[in-house]
Amino acid sequence: LSSGINAEWPLRPGEKWTNMVFDGYSWLITIVTYLSPFIVYNAYKHGLEGPVAIGKFSITPLISLYVVAFILRGSSRCITPAYREFLESHTESISSNSNIIRQSFLNKYDFDFSEWNVDMKATTGVTPDSDIHGEYYVPFILKPFYYFMATWIAKPLAYPGATYPINAIMRKHLSAGRASHMLMRRNMTRAKLETVDNNHIDSVFVDNRAKDEDGTPIEGPGQTLVITCEGNAAYYEVGAFEYPLKEGYSTLGWNHPGFGYSTGIPYGTADGNAIEAVYEYATKELGFAPKYIAVYGWSIGGFSASYLANAHPDIGNVIIDASFDDILPLAIPRMPEWLGSVTNNCCRKYFNLHNVALLPKYQGPIRLIRRNGDEIISTN
Repeated sequence: LSSGINAEWPLRPGEKWTNMVFDGYSWLITIVTYLSPFIVYNAYKHGLEGPVAIGKFSITPLISLYVVAFILRGSSRCITPAYREFLESHTESISSNSNIIRQSFLNKYDFDFSEWNVDMKATTGVTPDSDIHGEYYVPFILKPFYYFMATWIAKPLAYPGATYPINAIMRKHLSAGRASHMLMRRNMTRAKLETVDNNHIDSVFVDNRAKDEDGTPIEGPGQTLVITCEGNAAYYEVGAFEYPLKEGYSTLGWNHPGFGYSTGIPYGTADGNAIEAVYEYATKELGFAPKYIAVYGWSIGGFSASYLANAHPDIGNVIIDASFDDILPLAIPRMPEWLGSVTNNCCRKYFNLHNVALLPKYQGPIRLIRRNGDEIISTN
């Protein structure tokens, strides 16, 4: 929580200590989650005596510490005048129908975005006949295994920005990035978008459309909207969002599911639903015609851009920068050979990021940027 676009929140000693406690709990849960297969295997081989003994010894102190920290943080905040002012402003803004009041509050405070109302609910998403769906065969009995592989093995490799450790490390940088954008651009709008699969997408928009005194649009780059799709460990706060703005374009940035304050897991369909929500927001809420929308995809964001071009071939321009044709040929060499079929099925079911299968439907202008020194997006 920050009390202004260029000011740190005045943490009292008690609140600072409790924040460390809550961060420690989050790290503990993450570590235990990733170690769970080994814990289950050890319990299977040696019985439940060890885990039960550890649980009896640790659960009560951990719960007690959490309750004490929760009460202490609440008490510390209640006696802070700045926090009481924040609560009053928050209550007023979430109950207001005025976009000016809501955006004024967002420009003043940086806080947990899960406590913000949804600004737009998407009505469109990935359809059953979409080219995003891959061909795979997963027996019903093996679905839990493939879900585990996708969530705990494939996700950290394909989308490390959706993991707790990366989000925790980047938290201060993201807050500083949002503050920097707000400080430089008073015309920035932040919105919380809800996808058809009930994920929440954190997005920001800077409007550079110029108009005459009578409201007539003035020709220029600001009449074109660039939707930026970030890489696998990038966020709009510190990513490609900045570059179209420097050229005068109106720009809409967003974070993949699980990145920053966006919720969910960035499976292929979830990411498709996310960019669908962003596109619907751009056309219906921001008022951009499809022919004045360009989409830029950096690295794994090239999939998001490719999906949008496939689903809405009437958009104006597509730029795919340092991306891949298909993620599967990149994944197979990085996994043991005996897991080849598992890797294939896991990618096609959960992470079917197959750009070359999506782009042919788009007949508009495409710019593909390949980087000769790229050692990641390469099958050689």
